[in-house]
Amino acid sequence: MLGSWRRLAFVHLPKCLYWLDIPNYREALILAVMLAANIVGLRLRAHSWAEAQKRAGSLAVINLVPLCTGISFGLPADLLHVDRQMLAWFHRWIGRICVLHSLFHCSLLVAAARTMNLVTPRHIFPIAAGCALVLVIPVTCAAVQRRYLQFAMKCHYLLAATAIGTLIYHLVERRSLYRWYLLWMPRAGFRAFFQLPRFYVAFWENGPTQRIVRMVAEPQPGLTQKLYYQALKSPAKQSVMILGPYGHPLDFYRFGTILFVVEDIGFFRALSYIEMLVEASCRREVMVRKLEVLWKRQVGKD
Repeated sequence: MLGSWRRLAFVHLPKCLYWLDIPNYREALILAVMLAANIVGLRLRAHSWAEAQKRAGSLAVINLVPLCTGISFGLPADLLHVDRQMLAWFHRWIGRICVLHSLFHCSLLVAAARTMNLVTPRHIFPIAAGCALVLVIPVTCAAVQRRYLQFAMKCHYLLAATAIGTLIYHLVERRSLYRWYLLWMPRAGFRAFFQLPRFYVAFWENGPTQRIVRMVAEPQPGLTQKLYYQALKSPAKQSVMILGPYGHPLDFYRFGTILFVVEDIGFFRALSYIEMLVEASCRREVMVRKLEVLWKRQVGKD
């Protein structure tokens, strides 16, 4: 029985599949498992098409890791006790899957090209990495390798090094302190909303009959959510007041125009951010060109 399964695994498939680099059932089964794993990783808990496109970039990097096993297949083949031809076939298909993921990830730039300028280092380097990965496929095809083997392998190494270098620059975000950086980033349309931590006591008052505490909190599936629902169900009038929602603090250094919307004594919470931005702007460390504060005050009847 085991011998029949082994013979079936090495049975040659039709010629059309052979031209697609799928010579027998063993390679077809391995390829099906690889494609299924990548599809599951791409679509698992992806709530939108854009999220799947972003995840494709991570999968492209993950598939790129086994491609960097060495200059030749000798060492990994000896360590894994695998045939070199089988390892070369696996290397080719992992590279093709990596290219497909990179193309799918770069499709995000098609929608963004209408609203933003792509001639920036932030977009040029990933585009260069995608082009380098795509060019590896025609350079390493069988027809080119049969005629120009040494030239094809040198081009393959050069394109692979270019792709890895540009991907490292793309993944590790760098912020330059030079003035040319200011020429790329300031753009119209940047907006930021002032955000506070999850818990913040904005105001409290010890009255003769009751104590009033006003809290600013971010709705969470834990304590703050229970506090909010209990406040709604409570028979007391305005027993708890929660202002929000708010998220994590933002880094305001990369924005050109900032608008703070504050209420009552919440203005004093924004003073630290305003002082930090003004001092950094005087030192030419930020790109803030316009800072506005909208302060709403509640004036008593008396």
